Amino acid sequence: MSFRTVIIDLLRRQWRFRVVISVATLAVIAGAIGSYFWAAKNPRVPAAHGGEVIFADVSVSLFDYGTSTEMRIILPGEREFAVRIYDFDANYFTPGENQISDEPKILTALLEHQKDFEAAQIVIFAGASFEGQPERNLDLCRCRVWNVARLMLRVGIDNLGYWSIPAGEFSLKRAPEDSTEDDAATEAEEEEEAKRLGESGLGSQRRLLVVTVKPLQPESDDSAQAYLNDVVEALGAKGMLPTSYDRGTANPVALEPTDDNNPCTSRRKSIKGKIRKLLERLLNRDNHYHRHECATLLKNATATERSVSA
Repeated sequence: MSFRTVIIDLLRRQWRFRVVISVATLAVIAGAIGSYFWAAKNPRVPAAHGGEVIFADVSVSLFDYGTSTEMRIILPGEREFAVRIYDFDANYFTPGENQISDEPKILTALLEHQKDFEAAQIVIFAGASFEGQPERNLDLCRCRVWNVARLMLRVGIDNLGYWSIPAGEFSLKRAPEDSTEDDAATEAEEEEEAKRLGESGLGSQRRLLVVTVKPLQPESDDSAQAYLNDVVEALGAKGMLPTSYDRGTANPVALEPTDDNNPCTSRRKSIKGKIRKLLERLLNRDNHYHRHECATLLKNATATERSVSA
């Protein structure tokens, strides 16, 4: 074998070696990049009871009614769920009322996604703005949840069950979950902030979110209450459900949206409401009260009642 042949053979071997090394290096780099993007798309958050929660295949879509976020959630114990959050952030609750600002649009959106509700548990989150009294705002949130569930039931949206998260009023400072009263200083601060924000700012606090939770594995020993508690807790920890409310981190409660279970019928009437009803009765009687004075009192009581909005 000539010297030239030996040199050519060595060069060929070096070239092949370099190709192998280059291919191996590219494979390692590609794997690292793939792992990075997989981890970004499938974030893990600590679970409260040990293990990790995996958020997979997260995607966000924008609609005229608000935002829709789809994902798979894998809880410790390989419990997997398809979750979709409908955040109606373009349509808030009307001040002091149970109704959404544009109920026909909300119903149209829910009907368009009706298949997502089948074989799923429905969790309804309702919030109130922080003007007014915390206890009244919590009652108002219960009525808002019931009203949304009632609308869905009325149009025949099938699902496994309704669940309620009446979040109470928006909170500048987090209060204990079992408390419906703010201290005087916090309440005064919230009232001042309410004046500064005005209706446009307060409206964004009157949130409505509808969450579908669909188990992706065969039935387990877990009750719906147990796995919904875990899913809602994971969503809150990830910032996908609002927690800046008096009861924003509360567990969902089973809800039966029938007339017999309407929480609004058992709400305590306010003093102003009682006065207004009394004056209405007095105006319909012939007695020693001056009708003009009663009419004036009724007008003032009604105006005051409407001013207490949430």
